[in-house]
Amino acid sequence: MSAPVPVPDPRAVPPRARSRRHFGSVRKLTSGRWQASYWLQGRRHVAPVTFRAKGDSLAWLSAVETDIRRGCWADPAEARTTLGEWLDHWLATVVANRVGSDNTVANYAAVVRRHLEPGLGTVPIVRLTPEQVDEFLAGRAAAGLSRSYVGRMRTVLGDALSHAERRQLVTRNAARQSIMPRCEPTPRRRSFTAVEARSLLDAAAAERLHALVVTGLLVGLRPGELTGLLWSDLDVDSEPPTLSVTGSMKRRPDSSLYRGPV
Repeated sequence: MSAPVPVPDPRAVPPRARSRRHFGSVRKLTSGRWQASYWLQGRRHVAPVTFRAKGDSLAWLSAVETDIRRGCWADPAEARTTLGEWLDHWLATVVANRVGSDNTVANYAAVVRRHLEPGLGTVPIVRLTPEQVDEFLAGRAAAGLSRSYVGRMRTVLGDALSHAERRQLVTRNAARQSIMPRCEPTPRRRSFTAVEARSLLDAAAAERLHALVVTGLLVGLRPGELTGLLWSDLDVDSEPPTLSVTGSMKRRPDSSLYRGPV
């Protein structure tokens, strides 16, 4: 009679090695295709497409995991946000709270409204490339804008995209990677000659902007400072009479601003 075969104690059998846990999860749909998803920043993110095979869905998750480790992950929920929408949000939240000067805020907004939004506003922010920024800047330079002003556009765009990077909306700053175009040198400013000044005064003598012309010729203020002046900024009782431009850029020109010679 043969000896009985010993039956191993189940408790003595080492547990089977668990299979490696993959980043995220996959599930098979009723259609037979596979769906991949993962949790990050307190939200569940689902792959934008389904996959024919389970291995394809796992490969997609591996690519996402690699992007996260490299710091190159961008929130797919923000993929449809246009640059114009982001610039509006950036101006209203970041710039308005960070920049102390009202003039600087107005200058940032002017660059956005006049140039960045019309030129690049419809481009999804995650699809903006350095080449698109290069083409945009080159077009503004070809239109005759100065190098300093084109550079300001690049700086403003770069600041907005830097904040988008911190929010993980984009994986790179297309403005920082762009190239400044060659711009025509800004012509040197010159003063009016006496004959030119007299002709300008004669032409403005019968116009309601005569005070503006006189002040501009005598004081040499910038256009924004001139158009922001009020009669209350002029103190004719002081010795000598003084003109204050403090706060003139913060005010909008009023229709009754100029009433005659100073």
